[in-house]
Amino acid sequence: MLKRILFLLVVSLVSGSLLYAQVTTAVLTGDVKSNTREALVGATVIATHLPSGTKYSTVSRTGGQYNIQNMRVGGPYLIEVSFVGHKAEKYENIFLQLGEPFLLNAELTSATAAMENVVVSSRRNSILNAGRTGAVTNVGTRQINQLPSISRSLNDITRVTPQANGASVGGGNYRQNNFTVDGSDFNNSFGIGSNLPAGGAPISLDAIDEISVNITPFDIRQSGFIGSAINAVTRAGTNTFSGSVYNYFRTEKQRGDQVEASKFIRPTEEFKQYGFRLGGPIVKNKLFFFMNYETENQPKSIQNFFAATAAAPYGSAANIVRPTADSLNFISQFLLDRYGYVTGPYQGYVPNVERKKYLVRLDWNINNKHRMNVRYSQVEGGEPFTPSTSVSGSNVNYTSNRTASTALWFKNSNYFQGANLYSLAAELNSTFGKVSNTLRATYTFQNDSRSTDSQIFPFVDILSNTGGVTGPAPYTSFGYEPFSFGNLRQVKTYSVINNTTWTKGIHNWTVGGQFELSETVNGFQRFATSYYVFNTWADFANGRNPRDFAITYSLSKNFAPAFSAFKFGQYSLYGQDEIAVNKDLRVTVGLRVDLPTYPEVPQIITHPLVAKMSFAGGETINTGNLPKNRLMWSPRVGFNWDIYGDRSLQIRGGTGIFTGRVPFVWIVSQSGDNGMIQVTQFWNGQSNTPGPFNPNPAAYRPSVVPTAGTIVPGSITALVEDFRNPQTWKTTLAIDTRLGKGIIGTLEGIFNKDVNTAIFRNPNMIAPAALNIAGYPDNRPMYGTTNQTRFINTLNNGIPQAGASGAFNTVVLDNGNRGYYFSLTAKVEKTYSKGFAWSVAYTKSMASNLFDGGGDQPLSAWQGTANVFGPNAPMLSYADYVIPDRVVATLSYRKEYFKNLATTISAFYNGGINGRFSYVYDGDFNRDGVQGNDLMYIPTATEVQQMQFGANTVNGVSYGQNDQRALFERYIQQDKYLRAHRGQFAERNGAQLPWLNRLDVKILQDLFANIKGTKNVLQFSIDIFNAGNLIDPGWGKLKTINNSRVLAITNANNLIPGGTVLPIYRLASANGDIITKTFRDNVSIASTYSIQFGLRYIFN
Repeated sequence: MLKRILFLLVVSLVSGSLLYAQVTTAVLTGDVKSNTREALVGATVIATHLPSGTKYSTVSRTGGQYNIQNMRVGGPYLIEVSFVGHKAEKYENIFLQLGEPFLLNAELTSATAAMENVVVSSRRNSILNAGRTGAVTNVGTRQINQLPSISRSLNDITRVTPQANGASVGGGNYRQNNFTVDGSDFNNSFGIGSNLPAGGAPISLDAIDEISVNITPFDIRQSGFIGSAINAVTRAGTNTFSGSVYNYFRTEKQRGDQVEASKFIRPTEEFKQYGFRLGGPIVKNKLFFFMNYETENQPKSIQNFFAATAAAPYGSAANIVRPTADSLNFISQFLLDRYGYVTGPYQGYVPNVERKKYLVRLDWNINNKHRMNVRYSQVEGGEPFTPSTSVSGSNVNYTSNRTASTALWFKNSNYFQGANLYSLAAELNSTFGKVSNTLRATYTFQNDSRSTDSQIFPFVDILSNTGGVTGPAPYTSFGYEPFSFGNLRQVKTYSVINNTTWTKGIHNWTVGGQFELSETVNGFQRFATSYYVFNTWADFANGRNPRDFAITYSLSKNFAPAFSAFKFGQYSLYGQDEIAVNKDLRVTVGLRVDLPTYPEVPQIITHPLVAKMSFAGGETINTGNLPKNRLMWSPRVGFNWDIYGDRSLQIRGGTGIFTGRVPFVWIVSQSGDNGMIQVTQFWNGQSNTPGPFNPNPAAYRPSVVPTAGTIVPGSITALVEDFRNPQTWKTTLAIDTRLGKGIIGTLEGIFNKDVNTAIFRNPNMIAPAALNIAGYPDNRPMYGTTNQTRFINTLNNGIPQAGASGAFNTVVLDNGNRGYYFSLTAKVEKTYSKGFAWSVAYTKSMASNLFDGGGDQPLSAWQGTANVFGPNAPMLSYADYVIPDRVVATLSYRKEYFKNLATTISAFYNGGINGRFSYVYDGDFNRDGVQGNDLMYIPTATEVQQMQFGANTVNGVSYGQNDQRALFERYIQQDKYLRAHRGQFAERNGAQLPWLNRLDVKILQDLFANIKGTKNVLQFSIDIFNAGNLIDPGWGKLKTINNSRVLAITNANNLIPGGTVLPIYRLASANGDIITKTFRDNVSIASTYSIQFGLRYIFN
């Protein structure tokens, strides 16, 4: 299938593009000819941005061609074209969009033939124009204001892109987009958290003028992404004072409390957002300002569970969990009495999200040849989170996790994630005769740190195997969140860009360069306050040793916290020629060359003990390795062909190489995990661990700071020497046509092929042996049962020693190249006319990869990829961030009436499956040391009756072998995916969640009046998410997976490759009962409607 897709696209494509995803201005281009089609050389073209009075001018060159660069986005513009001996023409109501040049071909009539001065009103068609080549979605101010949005975030706007799935766009995962605002970096460069910095809200929507989502922009000025380039420009002041004061608000009463027939208690919520924006002239036609301020505060319900009681036992409702209120109250009082430790409550609390945003922008028309703008913005705030479920770096294995419905943790183990972003951008646009130039300098500072309400105290997981869990699982957790002590994430990014453009004949040349420097600082001491896992509460209370223990300590003087740091620099040069072959065909050819470098990495050091070790295949690992400085080549070429010369049918497309990056956290972890600035050590097994529990986090830390390089941590991270940044080959082919009555139809295909992609492997694993049990169908490779038989190199209390019992994970960041993405989109839309606009798009997609790109640390990324043949043998399988079918539709209608009233009704529909998941075994089937990453074998009906099941008691009911066989067979029969894949291994991300229909609606009611020439508007707004649920509590509901780990392996350590012992399973439970169905209704506010009110005053 992949080869067929590739062949069809290649043989049908001439390629290129003219989409300026990382520039901040617009372009006007075209030609000037007489009414007899004679090229007019020397014609004057003057473009005036009417709101600000800014003028741009040029003269036509060979062939009558003209090109005006670096123009303000938006409009309206007045375009005046004149030539000696010909009647001048004016074009009014011209609007320019970000990312797409406006093509205006002027035709002048000779003075003797002309009867009058012609004025043409031209509202630009953003689809059928010569500048459109690749897949792009532009969202202007009007659409931003009219789209439904509860969170008022940029992600609510970019979701209108047909090829998007949440924050994942165009075949890339959420980390593989490049987001810029006014040309400055607004990415979550560090890589932990959402796709955007500042908690996903780096800028107010009221400060945005236009957003452009470019999936296949082949302009060589843009790079740094695999999925899409998302660019936004901020509002600017004009000659007219304009502004707005606004307030958005909602409470829990504006959310539904029922899903189907199930009612629930809504968590407390009180969202309040206040803000204003103001813009205008400081000196008319010369100097302008714009400013915006916004603050928000809202409760965040991060814990909706309730402890079980006699009146409400475990499983009696979806949010009643296994731990009992009596036991948790006892534990809390015990810790207070014995250690003076305050746990905080375990239920009934709602912490707050806080955020403040500021922005100010100045625009200066220095003269007709030079224009400058400067913008500063900042966001300060953060939000609370539950304790991390990760145990990465501790070699701890248990079923379920500490925030699942089988556990309940205490409030003071939550953490507050700071999310701050500071950005400065300055841009100078100049004209020197025939040459246009853009010089831009930007600075961004991402500053995120974590805090917690806990006292300094060890973090403790208490396990229990009661209540129907399939093995020892967390019952409760308390203490200082294990990844928050000294946690600091800072990324400073500096960038300087210069682009120069000129036109000669039919050629429009662009050359440019960019230098970028990033400085990353990270404080990450997992288990810095020490981490204990106890088999039972009795073990903890009675002073027995823990089952597991882990600690990270600094190698600095007096164990002072250590911070990892590195610098990343990239030099870029590029050139491009846009060729106007004739009036109907434009071809662009360009080449970009990037040189990534690591100029200063003092803490990425070679560990001498690790360097001496030999790994699989004789490989050696150097923890001081960084990628070599090598050129990354990105050639691109493209076209736009107006078939009939009247913009009624155009074919467009492009092909080229795009270079992305990896999250900086994957690189900086090499410093934090290399054992040269800090060391993580862990002990597993009650006979091996230090103990008993000690409230002093340093109790089991060495008394003297060890010398760096004398202790090897339990896990390290390294990069292969020839590692390359991710690259993909993108290709687009599309047809746009007029369908009549103002309707445009588009059919667009996109194909991505990975050139380089990031994957992880562990070369310290001993090669596994096939299970190979006679008559048993699952023949997957099996690792050894002990660390000595699982790892090539082992550790004894941090010292390399053959045959020792200590695990040693060596995670290496490497390259793969087998992934691909293909999508075909059919779209029809009617552009805004007489207050009415609509669009409908359907996208069919398919994508496969070796690694989904998740994981905040290399170790968890390697462990988290579900597999059959072991975590070092990744298989090409479905990408979890691409859904196979998606339908999006928008509708907007505005009507003015009674002279002073206007009503706008807008709707957004999104339909598609709600994600993918993998069927895996519960436990560690293949003994690679990782729980829950072994893809399940799906037995046939005959094989089910031959399976071995152990005793299983769930919620007081005992299930024997025959009972579980019958239940498992029924489960397979009711599951669409399992039923269709019997006799096969489950595929990674092969199973799909049900289709989800969501309709969001926005209503704007305006009361307006003109007072002394100024339009004043009082606007009331209602945003309704999942509006169908407001009508029927069964509409728009989410389905939740009951348990993707349907079978638990109970005797993995007894399985012998080539032996006769068969696996013994236990059927899983879900919500306190034996599992019988794949999905259940998500009975929470995630399935119900949400309403937000807004009140706004606008003047302009």
